[in-house]
Amino acid sequence: MNPAPDPEELPNATLFTVINHLNLYPNPNNGLFYLFLDINKESYTNISIYSLTGAMVYSENRNINTGIIPFNFEQLSPGMYFFTLQFPNERRTLKFI
Repeated sequence: MNPAPDPEELPNATLFTVINHLNLYPNPNNGLFYLFLDINKESYTNISIYSLTGAMVYSENRNINTGIIPFNFEQLSPGMYFFTLQFPNERRTLKFI
């Protein structure tokens, strides 16, 4: 019986970004918060923030990697927002106050 192949050795195994863990804290916050991200490789992503009404209030494209990323949005009015990460193969949205 042949052992299962190591996924890292398969062709195109790291073609896609895999999100292992994602957390935004503190939540609720006063506009200063951190994104904890654990992904399998550095990846180009779009970071967007939407208001409760669906209006985009922030958008940025950047390369990100596993780590803790600080954000400062003290200029936003108090309320509920949606923080979205759009990778080439996956989209994740977190709600924050």
